Amino acid sequence: MTCFRAYLAIMSLVVFAQLVTGRAVFAKESVHSSPHNLSASGGGGESNIAYTEIRVCVFCHTPHNAPNANAPAPLWNRALPADGQPYTMYESASFNAKVSVRPTVPTGASRVCLSCHDGTLALNSYGGPVITGALPGANKPLKMPGAAKSNLTTDLSDDHPISFAYTDLAASPSLVPQGALPPAVRLDLESKLECTACHDPHDNQYGNFLVMNNGDPTKPDYDPLVSSPLCVACHTPAGWDDSSPHYAGAGCFNCHATHGAPVKEYLLKATIDQTCFGGATGCHGAGTPHVAARAVASKSLVRASSTQKTTSQYGQVSRSVQSSGSSNLQSLFSQSPYKHPVGLNSGPYQKNQQLPLREPRVECVDCHNSHAAGSSSAMSGVIKKSLKKVKGISKDTMGSVDASSEYEICYKCHSGAFAFKFVGLNKPNRVIAEPDQMKRFDAANPSFHPVAADRRSNGESLLAQYRSSMIRIACSDCHNSDQSKKAGGNGPDGPHGSAYEHILLARYDKPAKGAAGRSTGCSSYQADYALCFTCHSESYVMTSGTSFRNGTANEHARHVVDRCIPCFACHDPHGVSVQGGASSQNNAHLVNFDRGYASTPSLPIPSYTALAPGSGSCTVSCHAGGTHSYAR
Repeated sequence: MTCFRAYLAIMSLVVFAQLVTGRAVFAKESVHSSPHNLSASGGGGESNIAYTEIRVCVFCHTPHNAPNANAPAPLWNRALPADGQPYTMYESASFNAKVSVRPTVPTGASRVCLSCHDGTLALNSYGGPVITGALPGANKPLKMPGAAKSNLTTDLSDDHPISFAYTDLAASPSLVPQGALPPAVRLDLESKLECTACHDPHDNQYGNFLVMNNGDPTKPDYDPLVSSPLCVACHTPAGWDDSSPHYAGAGCFNCHATHGAPVKEYLLKATIDQTCFGGATGCHGAGTPHVAARAVASKSLVRASSTQKTTSQYGQVSRSVQSSGSSNLQSLFSQSPYKHPVGLNSGPYQKNQQLPLREPRVECVDCHNSHAAGSSSAMSGVIKKSLKKVKGISKDTMGSVDASSEYEICYKCHSGAFAFKFVGLNKPNRVIAEPDQMKRFDAANPSFHPVAADRRSNGESLLAQYRSSMIRIACSDCHNSDQSKKAGGNGPDGPHGSAYEHILLARYDKPAKGAAGRSTGCSSYQADYALCFTCHSESYVMTSGTSFRNGTANEHARHVVDRCIPCFACHDPHGVSVQGGASSQNNAHLVNFDRGYASTPSLPIPSYTALAPGSGSCTVSCHAGGTHSYAR
């Protein structure tokens, strides 16, 4: 009768809680119905290791004479891993830098858990008599099977870190302060994070003995508005909110695995590029998206499966690619002859390397922050959503900053003393050669494309729609996929890969001097230099507007059409560095000759001299006598 009254009291509290909160309230499940019941009744026969032992708690606890009275668990009835048992603990560059004492072995409650889960001790060995002759068969071994997912082994380097002081990391803006952790997430008495912060060994109502539902719609307390609730109970990466497309579907488990991660550094499910291409949702790959990804079509995760040949508005493209919308980067990388070489870095990713980089390396996360990309959260500057919260190089301080402009991210590799290592193709042999792009875009230069500073001209050479609005341009206005939306296609924007050299979105021919078929009559110049004419007016440059004239003759047309001289032979499109010796008299109008076209042994340094406005002279090997003057 007393038990019945107690039952009624408990049920009354449950009903009252439901009425107050409006949500179903689930009582904790008993260990009896969980995989931790190793007795004869265990798990409906799925997890039992003994036919004759009917006691449930005895495998871990005993009411009297506990053999491990000092164990970090009450009345512990099992052996613990030996004091000298070696373990390989989790490491990463950022984790090691933040913890004051890096754990070398599990401690506290984690050591108790590992008395079963490291596979070194027999499951049926506890304080009382060792069970013998009572095994259900060879398929129920004494020790946890090596292939079992719950056998973590002694190599814990591919598992979420444990046995560290949470207070060491709690000051990080990407982690929740200790005092703000939810009640379900409990640290030990020394404020260390152990297995029991995430797992309750007696309650399996949420699966995997988790202390709260971590996004499983089939389990109690599921909240569809929060992705990976247990993970974000501690982790709060900047920009990680429901406005980010990466927040959808499996949440953190799109990319990460808490135990047995195939890539140990940062507990990734695959290498960085394959994580982005695949993941739980196949977000940026060629495969079929996960059903959860299809539910957020508005966030560009859904892709069609048809294949078609596309024609860019900037020139004919001859290759066929999978027409899979704005997210299929895997096909773009695999089919583009010119691309950023992601996926070639064999070692662990080091995200806190000194910038600018000293050695060639590129991964998706060098340009994208997977937590913040696509988020609507406010950011400074004019950075795109896809580039939010990414480190870059400031042109003002030369130091590492959260990039507020796209070019600052490009400067991570393409500026500094080692920028020459990041050029993968043969480059023009310029009179003033400069691989450091920060120097080429310097506002002090006599001429430059307006990437890092506003334009200085009135924009009269631009197409009409750009003359007032195009004050600055981005690197990706020229360096982009030929299949991108910016190029008139339906593929993803960005300098991922292209059919054209230097990852250009349209043709910009750079033929060698004397190349076959290029002598006179290059009437195909509009297609050959389609990149230039995406912004610049062809009629202005080639017919009426330019100051590059000799009387009535348009010298651009005479060079490019009549003599097949390519644009790059005279013009250096990024800019001409004043630090390399450029001057307003010799390097206006982006003039920086290619020696292959304009020099000979007898004239090794071709030059240009600006005279009065609308007049000047060139001293180059192309012209008889070397010097040629022009004037409007």
